[in-house]
Amino acid sequence: MSCFHATFAAAPDVTPPNTEEFPLGKFLSLRGHAVSFLTTPGNVARLAGAHPELPPSLRLVSLPLPRVPNLPTSAESTSDLDIDSVPYLKKAYDQLEPALARFLSDGRVDWVIHDFASHWLPRAAARLGVRSVFFSTINATSLAFLGPPSELLGGRCHKPEDLTCVPAWIPYESTACFRLYEVLKHQRCMDEEVSDFSRFGHTIDGCDFVIVRSCREFESEPLSLLPEIYQKHVLPIGLVTPAIRDEVGADDEKWKALESWLSAKREKSVLYIALGTEVILSSELTNELAAGIEKSGLPFVWVVRNSLVPAGFEDRVSDRGFVWAGWAPQTRILAHEAIGGFLTHCGWNSTIEALSHGLPLVLFSGGSSDQGVMARFLHQKRVGFEVPRDEADGSFTGNVVAESIRQVMVEPDGEPIRENAWAMKEVFGNMELQNKYMEEFAGILEKSATKDQKMANRVDWVIHDFASHWLPGAAAHFGVGSVFFSTFNTTTLTLLGLPSELISGRFQKPEDLTSVPTWIPYETTVCLRLHEVLRHQRCMDDEVSDFCRFGHVIDDCDFVIVRSCREFELEPLSLLPELYQKPAIPIGLLTPSNSRGGWR
Repeated sequence: MSCFHATFAAAPDVTPPNTEEFPLGKFLSLRGHAVSFLTTPGNVARLAGAHPELPPSLRLVSLPLPRVPNLPTSAESTSDLDIDSVPYLKKAYDQLEPALARFLSDGRVDWVIHDFASHWLPRAAARLGVRSVFFSTINATSLAFLGPPSELLGGRCHKPEDLTCVPAWIPYESTACFRLYEVLKHQRCMDEEVSDFSRFGHTIDGCDFVIVRSCREFESEPLSLLPEIYQKHVLPIGLVTPAIRDEVGADDEKWKALESWLSAKREKSVLYIALGTEVILSSELTNELAAGIEKSGLPFVWVVRNSLVPAGFEDRVSDRGFVWAGWAPQTRILAHEAIGGFLTHCGWNSTIEALSHGLPLVLFSGGSSDQGVMARFLHQKRVGFEVPRDEADGSFTGNVVAESIRQVMVEPDGEPIRENAWAMKEVFGNMELQNKYMEEFAGILEKSATKDQKMANRVDWVIHDFASHWLPGAAAHFGVGSVFFSTFNTTTLTLLGLPSELISGRFQKPEDLTSVPTWIPYETTVCLRLHEVLRHQRCMDDEVSDFCRFGHVIDDCDFVIVRSCREFELEPLSLLPELYQKPAIPIGLLTPSNSRGGWR
C-alpha cells in the first residue's frame, strides 16, 4: 500500500468536536497515512480536548483566523454565531488563502480535502500540484437540488421563488425543495459578495472529484445523478456515523441527573427536542413550540440555548419534561432506550445520529443551509413527519406541533413512519457497511499514490553506449525505451555495417576489415590497416566481442543517435537508417566549450 499526505481544510461551519471531517481524517491516519487537520486555534483546542489520544500520523495545525469588521473576536465557527453573522465568518475564512497556500507549498501534500466554503482552494491547490477533493457534508439529495456548477454560477437562482420548486434536471420523483420562508431566512447568504451558490459552484467545478457523506442504500438516485450533472467522479463515503462519546466534561453531573430521569421512563416513550446551534425562533414562535410540546402530553427532553423557554413552562411540565440549557451530549441521549423520537431542525448530522438508533423524526426545518430540502426529503422517505407551517412566513401553531409529535410517537397513523425509521438502523447504524465506503475512498487515494510513485520513479528512456549490449533487452522488459548513443562518428558506424554482420560474422579474420565493405554505395577509402586490426585483436576475441556488443545494441535499441552533423557526414548519415532499419539521428558535434559552466 502506498502512503500519501492528506490535508483537511476545516470550513468555518464546522462545529467541533462533532466535525464530520475529523472521523475520516482519523480513519485515514490509522491506515498509515499522514493527515494534517487545518483549522483555527479555538477549534484546535476543542478538537484536542475531545480527542486527547490522536494517532501519531494525525496532527492538528492551527491557522489564526484573520479579523474582519462585525465578527466577534471569539467567533471561529458557526456554533459561536447567529445565522445573520455567519457571512462575516466566511469573509474571515476567505482571508486564510495565503496561509493555507503557504502550508501546501511548504510540505509534501498529495491531497487537500475541503468544504464548499473554501471556493478558492481547488484553484490554489492546483497551482501547487496538489489535488483537491470536495467533501460535501450535506447529503446527495441537497446537492442534486442545487444542480450543476453552471447553474450555481450562471444563475438559476435569480429570485427566491426559483428555489421553491423541484428543478428540471431531477429525473426521479422528488418533493425536495425549499419553502419561501426558508429561502428568505437564508437570503443574506445568497446576497453576499461571494454567495453560497458561487462557493458551491466554484468548489465543484474546480475540484478533482467529490465525496459525499451518504450511502447508496439511502440515496441511490441522487448519487447516480451527481456524476452526470458534475461531469466528474462522485463517491459516497458512508454516513460517518458519530460514535457515542463517554465524556461530558463540566456537564457530567447534569448528564447523570438526566440519565437517572430517563431510566425511570418507559422504553421509547420520551421525545428528544433539539434545534441545533443556529436556529433562533422569535419569542412568539418559541411560545407556540412550547405550547405544542406541552399539549402533546408526552415526556420529553428539550435542549435550548440560554434557557429561552416561556415563563412557567418548566413548572407546568416538571413531572414529564427535562429542559437542558446549552450544549448537550446528543449522541448519548439518543442512544438511551427511553428515547423514542427526535424533533429536529433537520440537520444532516442530527438525522444520521437519530436514524442510527432507528428513531422516527418530527421534522421542524431550521430554514438555513440545506435543512428545508432535508425536511421534504425525509418526509418523502417516510422516516419522519414534517410540522405543517405557513409557506410564506414559516408560522405555525402549538396545535399542529402537538399533532405532529403524537403522530410520530404514538398514533396508529404514524406506525409506518416508526417502522421505516427502525429499519434504517440496519443502514445508519451498520458500522461495517459504512466503513466499507471509507475503505473504498482510501483505496482510491492509495491507488493514486501508487501511480504517483510509479510515475515519480518512472524512467521513460535509457540512453547508453555500445558496451551495455544487454541493456536494450532489459529496458524493453520494463517498458522503457532505449537509445544507443554512438560517440563514434557516422563513417565508422557505416564501416562496421549491419547488426546481422556484426553478430554473425563478416569478420572471420583480420584482413576482412582492411577493405571498404560492399554495402557502402558512395566513394570512400575508409577502412582499417592490418596493424590497426591486430592491435585491437583481443577485443575481437573476447567472450562477447566488441562487434557482438555493437550488433546487439544496434539491433535491440529503439533508435540511434550519433555525435555528428549532416554538414560534415551527409552520405553516411543518409545510409545508416537504411542499414539499421530504424531511425539514426545526428545530435550535433557537442563541441566542447572553453567557458566555465558550459558543455565540456
